[in-house]
Amino acid sequence: MEHTPLTNWLLDSDPAICWQVKRDLLKESPEAVALERAKVATEGWGARLLELQAPDGMWGGAVWQSPDWVSTMDTLVLLRDLGIDPQSPQARRAIELVLHNNLTWGPEFGDSPFFEGEEEACINGRTLAVGAYFGVNSD
Repeated sequence: MEHTPLTNWLLDSDPAICWQVKRDLLKESPEAVALERAKVATEGWGARLLELQAPDGMWGGAVWQSPDWVSTMDTLVLLRDLGIDPQSPQARRAIELVLHNNLTWGPEFGDSPFFEGEEEACINGRTLAVGAYFGVNSD
């Protein structure tokens, strides 16, 4: 597909959009798409989310809280949705902080580790999806 005013407008946006435009609309090579997708971890929305992770591994001060869009769970879901390369050094560092700081779902859920989930099906579905995306085993 040729570049149009619309695709040019989309390409003048965040890397999370650009890589998908290059893949889905412009049918660019896998290498070109990968180069653009790699920017999700270093530029724009993805990079900003990674910057907001606290040294304790959490976003928003909790594994999950309301409003949920500021919590660790929803930030990891959003990073996945933005298409961050799960093997990028930045993504690996973020996941390692979650793992090595022993984030849990709290005493009300037996201090279950983050990637083991808790008892609510919606939370567990997202936990499994995030774990699978970032290559973390979940039981």
